[in-house]
Amino acid sequence: MKIQEIFDLAIKMGIESDFRGRVGVEKVLDRKKKKYEALSEKAKEEFDKEALTNPYLDTRIYNIAEDKEIKKILVGIDIDTSELLLAKQLGDIDLAIGHHPVGRGLANLADIMEMQADVYNHYGVPINIAEQLILQELAR
Repeated sequence: MKIQEIFDLAIKMGIESDFRGRVGVEKVLDRKKKKYEALSEKAKEEFDKEALTNPYLDTRIYNIAEDKEIKKILVGIDIDTSELLLAKQLGDIDLAIGHHPVGRGLANLADIMEMQADVYNHYGVPINIAEQLILQELAR
């Protein structure tokens, strides 16, 4: 598989496993599409268009130096400079995948935290309390 294929499969599997169900995820994407369509042309240029197809905006591809077949992947919770240097030193790592977002993915953390309130609510926490918990986390 190539990098984009791996990414697309990860998003597809995420949607299939999402507690909101495929219909719930499609509703979220439809709301974003309506928001996008209502924007001015200038605002549309600045809009993160990946939000129209990717419901998990903390999940991103950051660099494809060469879109080749992937044979070995370095996976970790926090992938930063030291892990990337290790991958380079090992020499046969084709792709690094990290769990915690950086860059643009981290900039979209508020969207993901909003979904976290829905997760809490799904497991029985009243939505008003779940939203307040998330607001407190974001204020830290």
